[in-house]
Parts: sequence; structure tokens; C-alpha cells
Amino acid sequence: MKKDNLVFYILQLLMLISVVMLKNEIYICLSFLILTIILLLKYRFPSDRNYLRYNAIQIVVISIFSYFLISYGLGMVTGFTRNVFNLSIKGIIKNITVPFLIIVFEEIIRHVVAKNCYGDKRPYVTLTIVYIFLGIAMEFNGYDFCNFEVIFKFFCLVVLPNIAKESLYSYITYKVSFIPTIIMKLVFSLYIYFVPFFPNLGDYLISLLGILYPAVVYMMIFNMVKYYDKSNRYVISIRKRYLFYPLIVFLSILVLLISGVGRYKMVAIGSGSMEPVYYRGDAVIFKKVDSFDQIKIGTIIAYEKDSVLVTHRVVEILKNKGNYEFRTKGDNNSDIDNYVIPFSTVKGIVVYKVSYIGYPTIWLNEQLGKLKKE
Repeated sequence: MKKDNLVFYILQLLMLISVVMLKNEIYICLSFLILTIILLLKYRFPSDRNYLRYNAIQIVVISIFSYFLISYGLGMVTGFTRNVFNLSIKGIIKNITVPFLIIVFEEIIRHVVAKNCYGDKRPYVTLTIVYIFLGIAMEFNGYDFCNFEVIFKFFCLVVLPNIAKESLYSYITYKVSFIPTIIMKLVFSLYIYFVPFFPNLGDYLISLLGILYPAVVYMMIFNMVKYYDKSNRYVISIRKRYLFYPLIVFLSILVLLISGVGRYKMVAIGSGSMEPVYYRGDAVIFKKVDSFDQIKIGTIIAYEKDSVLVTHRVVEILKNKGNYEFRTKGDNNSDIDNYVIPFSTVKGIVVYKVSYIGYPTIWLNEQLGKLKKE
């Protein structure tokens, strides 16, 4: 076993050197490929037929669904950030190929080490530490450590979540199977290359979710392993509980947005007057305003006109007997709207759009004959 441990330690050292020295993702990928091949030639690919594997996969899939349901539900309140990556098929393939291969090689290595160190867990523990360091190193260049605030932010957003994630991955692989681990790691590492927008949750919520999510999944897997003789009943319980609760949270946030109880309200767009900013069938979220000075020329406002909520851009601000009024125009319209908007009818400022989700509302209104064009 000591000889095997030495092989594992040398492997981990080479992984660290390749990341620190090479830096380029393609070269790192090639070095991980070589290390994976060497490891498989020596130990082959260990059997992965744990009887709890299917249950663990269910838990992981449910937890991932719950995570995105909650985070994007919160995003409807906090706002969204547009994806800057190329979302064409060619662009997605180009962006994900190297990270995908690196993750696959990493998890094959983790699996091989996990199944060959039952007599001595130290190589597996050190491998987990190495993976934590690699995850931190990958994001290190994105920060300018000029003051304590940045250091603290890096610690909360990068260090702690990486410790939590890699510890979870190692636990699942060691106790159950590498398949749930690789599913989870691929989803959370690569989804940024697929989705058109992300929830703008802020540093605090991102850090909190990055730490709490692995902790929750760990407890779910831990209980499954502990009560393996009741695993079928346990997974059914997990499916009901952890799918039902996030769905309730998501629907509650959606109801609050549609009803406009808080500072934000969501409405469906029924015309193409603001194309290409947003299209018919999109939904926009607007923030309620308290004073006229929050509205500038170029701001898109939501206002009520003839009992219809309209969202157009402000092109002129007028002052009439101490009261402020606004002239608006749809970006896709050739003419300025032939009316002025008193501040009293302004409902809010448009802060974000969510593509396509307004279609059910439009369809329902059309069926009822109540839809009116802006």
C-alpha cells in the first residue's frame, strides 16, 4: 500500500505542477489525459456497481433541479445578468470541450484513487485538498487583491464554496459512485455556457448557496448511506420533500411578482413596440418608483394608459405647473406617442426581462378576448 500511496502522491504533485506551470487550459487538459492514461494502465478502471448508485443519482438530480429553481426564483426578485458567452451551437461546443474533458479526467482519477485506498485514506484526503487548490487556482486571476475587502470576498465566494463542493464530491465518490459526482460537477461547471442569463443574486446569496447546497446534499447522501436498508422509502421521501419545497418557494416568488405586492412586479408583453429590446411574449420586471428624479431620458417606464399597462422609453421630460410629465416612444415605433404621461400614472422602471415566459398569459388573455395592444 505504501508503494501505491507514493504513486498517488506523485500523481497529485504532477497535477499541481501542470496547473501552476502550464496555465493554458488545453495544455492542462493534455497533461490530465496523460496522467489518467498512466493511472488506468497501472490500476485499470475499477468496478462501479454500488447498489445505492441509482438512489444517489436521483438525489443529485433532484437537488440540482431544486438549486436552479430556487436561484432563478430569487433572480426574479433580485434581477438577472446577461450571459456574455457565445450561445451558438458552434460557440457552445468550443467553450465546453476542454472544461468537459478536464472534469472527466479529474473524476476518473478521483474514482481510481478512491477504489484503491481503502486501507489508507490519506492519499484520497490529499487528492481532495489538491482538487480544492486547483479550483481556487482557476479563479485566482479574476481578483485584484488590493485590500482586505477583496481578500474576504475571495474567501467567501471562491475558497469556502470550493472546499464545500470538493469535499462533497469526494464523499459521494468514496461512499457510493463517481457517476453522481460527475453529473453534479458537469452541470455546475458547464451550465454557464448554455443559459442566456443568470440570476443576479449578489455576493452574499451566491456565497450562501455555494456553501449550503453541498451541505444539504451531503446530509441527503449521508442519510441514504446510513439507512441503506430503507433507501427506497428514503428516496421517495427526498423526491417529495426536496422537490416540493423549492417548487413552493418558486411559485410564491412568482405570485408576489405577478401581484406586485413588493417593490417589483412582472408583466407580460403583448406587442412588438419595444423590439428588439424585448419581444411579444417576453415578460418584464419593473421596480416601483418613489420620486420623479429616478426617471431619466432613455429610461423604460411602465405606466397605465386607458387601463392598459404600457412599457415605453422616455424621450422627453416636461414640467407642467410643478408636476412632471413624460413623453414616451416604443423603440420599434416610428413616431413618439401622441400623449403625455403624468408621474402619477407611472408604475415603475423596467429593470429586466425574462424571455418567452409571458406567452401563457398572452394566450390566456387572447382566448378570453381581453388582450389590448400597447
